[in-house]
Amino acid sequence: MVSLNIPPLRERRDDIPLLVDHFIDHFNRLQGKKVSHMDRHALAILMRHPFPGNVRELLNIVEHAFVLCARGALLPEHLPDNLHPQELPKRQLQRRHSSTSRAS
Repeated sequence: MVSLNIPPLRERRDDIPLLVDHFIDHFNRLQGKKVSHMDRHALAILMRHPFPGNVRELLNIVEHAFVLCARGALLPEHLPDNLHPQELPKRQLQRRHSSTSRAS
């Protein structure tokens, strides 16, 4: 038996951009989209995140962003709200405003 000790993602921050690129390629093939990259501001948000869920959490974050982005770059607004705690009330207010505007 071979034992592998792989440190958590929070200790391998340099792997985050590489994994994001890999997940973008994966979801482009899977969903037939043309997402080119993750915007540097969105990537900076990920680089600050502690990743208690490790690589699987990063995969889920990129998949969430893919749902909201048709093509081009994955932007900060495509990331889940829990990655923007300081902006959450403003973002929720904008979403409420845009949904009430559409209903009018």
